[in-house]
Amino acid sequence: MVGNDIVTILHENDSSEYPSFDEDDILSKLVHPLPLNTFKSDYLRQKALVIHAAPTRFEQLIASGMCNLDQAWVLTKEKKIESVKVHSVQEALTLHRAGHSLYMRSSEELASLLIPALAKDLGMGFTTTSVFNELNGEIEIFCGKAGHTTDWHFDFMGNFTLQLQGTKTWKLKKSNIPHPVRGCTPHYKTQDVVEQQLKLHRLTDPNFGYNPQMGTEEDYISITLQPGTMLYFPGGMWHRVECADDQDSISMNLSMFSTPYVDVMTDALRNFLLKSDAWRADVYYHSVQEAHDHVQMLLNDLTKRIDELTPADILPERLLMHGRDGQLNQDDIHDSHDDNEDDSDEEENANEEDEHDQDDVENNVVDLSDPNLLTDSTIVVEPSAQFRLNPLANLMAFTDIPSIHHTRPRLDVQDVEKLFILNIGFGHASYTSCMRVEFVVSDAQLPTLKKIIAIKSAFTPKDFDKWTRETQVLLHFLCHVGYLTKLK
Repeated sequence: MVGNDIVTILHENDSSEYPSFDEDDILSKLVHPLPLNTFKSDYLRQKALVIHAAPTRFEQLIASGMCNLDQAWVLTKEKKIESVKVHSVQEALTLHRAGHSLYMRSSEELASLLIPALAKDLGMGFTTTSVFNELNGEIEIFCGKAGHTTDWHFDFMGNFTLQLQGTKTWKLKKSNIPHPVRGCTPHYKTQDVVEQQLKLHRLTDPNFGYNPQMGTEEDYISITLQPGTMLYFPGGMWHRVECADDQDSISMNLSMFSTPYVDVMTDALRNFLLKSDAWRADVYYHSVQEAHDHVQMLLNDLTKRIDELTPADILPERLLMHGRDGQLNQDDIHDSHDDNEDDSDEEENANEEDEHDQDDVENNVVDLSDPNLLTDSTIVVEPSAQFRLNPLANLMAFTDIPSIHHTRPRLDVQDVEKLFILNIGFGHASYTSCMRVEFVVSDAQLPTLKKIIAIKSAFTPKDFDKWTRETQVLLHFLCHVGYLTKLK
């Protein structure tokens, strides 16, 4: 093992029984033989890691990952890189033979298999997907021509680079921009990109320079990747990539897009502030002082409102456990769904899938009358517990939506009068919900739910006429999904 404060280099001498790459424990397999806990504590988002292994290590990825060629990188006279859309194999061959490097996505199947699994192992949780249900990660393949160089830059995402063919020399250097929200890419020539990156990075470092001063070879580390090598480097690390002069190079990159806490918090605050007439008011003013006075009033109000929120309001248990889409785990004691949907219903769902926009995507419906929930001894709510409504939540009955606007018949629910739709955290600029859950209640639970919806202040189970098992399950679930917040 060779290491410094920039990178550690490991050599795997015996890779005859190297673990194959699939979605099971993928992070452990990527950093093998380094213990996973060591990677998370010493390298993740901190420093680079290189593991040299046998060339056969990534053979299966070569067979399954190559497709969807869509771009070529063309070097201009000014030594800047421009991306050119590629429309056919012939165009790609022509550009490649002319000395240009190619860029493509992996197969959709490979990305949908590996990216969620890697996100889970990294601990990305609900940020595995965006609010638009898009994966916060991608797999790219770079086909670099001999002698091709990508000059000094850094990315905002964390990257796992797998060298498949040929060699590449990477030069690495630390930056002083931890957790960047944008990269720094001087090889792209547009002024708007440069200006955006500069203004953002100078929030962290007022003296940040767009063209890095690399100095002598003592200021950076140079590493040559060979077939079978894995390189991890965190977002914000400067790097320069050089293909060997005598051979082409192919590498695969697993890029993971992190979500900063500032996005989560500002979306939550926007959701909360939209409840206020003063915050929703249109901007009109007739003097500088008038505008300043209104903003000062809002600032004073903001400090009071922030104190009203709790972590559970912003990040309900279900969101943290199951992600934005609310998909159910079969072993989750809190949730249940009907496993008896007939084949015709599944076929109908499949045929209509492409017709639904994000707001109409159907999640599994939680059935709160499921006997397994009612008999589950781990679901306990104390009669003395105190609850309040989550100010970031909205609960509506399915029947609140006029039938003329229904996307399709709800054949998956026996009685739509008992079907409810819960949206949590819709302060995003698009008003897309951070989490959406559908659930049905029993005849016994329906009156209690209607009473909870009507309550405007904190309450305890003692406020209900009957303290039944059905009520306990209902309250437990409403806390789990974030409609209610437990105060004590």
